[in-house]
Amino acid sequence: HHLHAGNLHYARQVFDGIPERDLRAWTLFISAHTQHGFPRKALEIYSQLLARNLKPDRWLLLSAELRLGREVHGFVVRNAMEGNLFVSSALVNLYASCLSLRQAQLVFDNMSRRDNVSWNMKLAGYQPNTDFVLQDICQEEKVETLCNHSEKLAVAFGILNSNGESPIRVFKNLRICGDCHNAIKVMAKIVGIQIIVRDSLRFHHFENGCCSCRDF
Repeated sequence: HHLHAGNLHYARQVFDGIPERDLRAWTLFISAHTQHGFPRKALEIYSQLLARNLKPDRWLLLSAELRLGREVHGFVVRNAMEGNLFVSSALVNLYASCLSLRQAQLVFDNMSRRDNVSWNMKLAGYQPNTDFVLQDICQEEKVETLCNHSEKLAVAFGILNSNGESPIRVFKNLRICGDCHNAIKVMAKIVGIQIIVRDSLRFHHFENGCCSCRDF
């Protein structure tokens, strides 16, 4: 009721008072902040969800993520950030992960230097490793599947909201796959900031193209 009325402060008190918050409660709370024009706060809450031992249901969170993506996209347009390759790439991945392929294609078509994205990643040493995709699909679809892994999307959000100095922190309740590990090493090298990923086994500190785990 308070979410629909727009009283987010009181809704937060109620939300914090729920002893065991299920995915539905998290989804409603995230959606409320995007609906009322607080995309950055919604991102913060989404990060809190990922940091817990919950396994987000893709279909349950899909509408909230898509609405959040549209809010972030609007912020990007208003602040003339569409020329930033990492910002545009993050938006493409976001829309694709939400199955909003038409919007993903529109953002991709408007990327003035879209060929440089994959080229720069390859120059820095990244090549998609489709061995980590178990589905029986074609090679191109396997590469697309790798692009939508949650840790890559979370790091992309972090880059989008980064001040260029503070580390990016991502929490994952499963072990990071080898392809994402390699990709994040490259991202850390390109953007020049530290990226910290906590998976089910350890903390991974990515910096200057290397990881503290030494690729173990």
